[in-house]
Amino acid sequence: DADRFSSDDPLGALTINLNRVPRGARTAKLCNLSILQDATTPKVSLFKQKRVKGWWPLTESHRDGKTELTA
Repeated sequence: DADRFSSDDPLGALTINLNRVPRGARTAKLCNLSILQDATTPKVSLFKQKRVKGWWPLTESHRDGKTELTA
């Protein structure tokens, strides 16, 4: 197959508002989409707080508007 990835090929993009990052879940079992979708989830600023630890979900958005948990 001639279609191979090289080390400088872009694979995607990620945009994060560092002033309003949702607080991560304490364990992997508690990590779900509600962390990102719930407006009442506490937010932290990475500029005010030097360290943050937790679990954050990875999502995939489809063209039909559906969002699902990945990985």
